[in-house]
Amino acid sequence: MKNGMRISVSLGRNELQTLDNLVSELDLRSRSEGMREAILALQRESLAKAYEECFSDPEWKKEAALWDSLADEGLDSASR
Repeated sequence: MKNGMRISVSLGRNELQTLDNLVSELDLRSRSEGMREAILALQRESLAKAYEECFSDPEWKKEAALWDSLADEGLDSASR
């Protein structure tokens, strides 16, 4: 990785085996790539949870329903 920061990480045997399995399964070039993939997966999971929380919010649902009801207003059938 260009312009990456070098860090040192201590892992237990089980965690290291999990990382090595990930590297092997995803056909990655290094443990560093495995760590990056793991971090990206955590970020995606966190983002998915945030979207889920947002879309399940009752206030957001009311607002979205209002916007949906107004989405076609002012458009004639020829422009659709």
